[in-house]
Amino acid sequence: MISRGAKLVLAAAGAAALAACQTAAPAKPPATASSGSGSGSIEVQYENNSTAAAKPAAAGQAKPATAAAASQPSYWDDPKVRAALVQAPPPPQPAELALPKIERFKLKNGLDVIAVARKDLPVVSFSVAVKAGGYDEDKARTLGVADFTAAMLRRGTQKRSADAISQAIDFVGGSLDAQAGNESSTAGCSALAKDAKLCLDLLSDILLHPTFPEKEMPEVRDQLLAAVTGVYDNPQELASEHFDNMLFGEKHPDGWVLTPEDVQKITRTSRRARSSRSRSSSPPASCWWIAPT
Repeated sequence: MISRGAKLVLAAAGAAALAACQTAAPAKPPATASSGSGSGSIEVQYENNSTAAAKPAAAGQAKPATAAAASQPSYWDDPKVRAALVQAPPPPQPAELALPKIERFKLKNGLDVIAVARKDLPVVSFSVAVKAGGYDEDKARTLGVADFTAAMLRRGTQKRSADAISQAIDFVGGSLDAQAGNESSTAGCSALAKDAKLCLDLLSDILLHPTFPEKEMPEVRDQLLAAVTGVYDNPQELASEHFDNMLFGEKHPDGWVLTPEDVQKITRTSRRARSSRSRSSSPPASCWWIAPT
């Protein structure tokens, strides 16, 4: 059994050993031979950081590297460097906008024509606008007929089928389309200037001699139904339709919402009546073209 005096001696010895471990520098590891050479060696030295940190810097001793770098002037403070930075260019001087010359005239049949000559590209564009659109529809009987009629114009005429029309315009690398708006319906054709005659021929044919073939109706109806379904599937567009309906009400065309039932009610008779009424309007239409000469 250890006496009380022996316990005190052992405690004092343990405290002294612990203090020596905390203050003494760690022992150096044994030297190792450098790779590839038998005569060289690497000696690793350890520094007692706690002791070095405790010593204050002597008078006149150089400042640490971080403090010296902080006292140096910044690179961006150099006037030469700041002068070499990219400066915003001065704003351009205001100049008059050079618009092409616009010619206006009227044909004997009452057609208003607007012609704009441009010589930068050998391309010609023709457009015809009929003053009839969605605002001329009846909510209970003809809602959606304007869009259906515009889509059917390219589906066949008295002398051309839908495939013949597509082949003719595709062969010359042009475009031919028609669309309906609220206040007007438009049809247009664009092609190289050398094919201007074909463009006018196709455009006049689909406007003056459409037949609205019955066999083309299902495909156009499916396309219009897909567009209506897309509105119901899009939260933003559906919210917009509801907002317009709340804003304009049921007595204004802007408040009407096209439904699949409205599309199913469209017949060939309603489309032909729509086309005849558009062609007999007064003034009938407006036409404009952009040509290279």
